[in-house]
Amino acid sequence: MRRDVRIDAANGCERAREAKRVGAEASRVVLNQSRQFGEGR
Repeated sequence: MRRDVRIDAANGCERAREAKRVGAEASRVVLNQSRQFGEGR
């Protein structure tokens, strides 16, 4: 049981790290798009 909990915790950390990385990439893309819109006007 403790082993499963430890594995779940490790997976949670990995998932959080992945989500953080994906979120950073998404925000970067949004910033680039908004910058392009500003230049287009």
